[in-house]
Amino acid sequence: MNDISVRNRSARISVAALIIIVDGMQAAKVLLVPFLLAVFLALIAVRPMLWLQSRKVPSVLAALIIVVAMMVIIAVVGGIVGSAIGVFTAA
Repeated sequence: MNDISVRNRSARISVAALIIIVDGMQAAKVLLVPFLLAVFLALIAVRPMLWLQSRKVPSVLAALIIVVAMMVIIAVVGGIVGSAIGVFTAA
């Protein structure tokens, strides 16, 4: 076989593998989206957790503080967005 046919075959296999992976991710979005959201929130919470632990706050208390703070922030943002949507639909 010549070099061009080997490259074409390899490119086709790569494209087929990419399509299969994307389709699999689409099928698994019910599990994938909450998992990726949890990873995102965990990455956001690492810095404050380490900062609180460096200030000698116990790990359990630091985690509790961070979770409560994240819940408050999400509730405030949700309230603002909800009221904005309400005003927009009323207009």
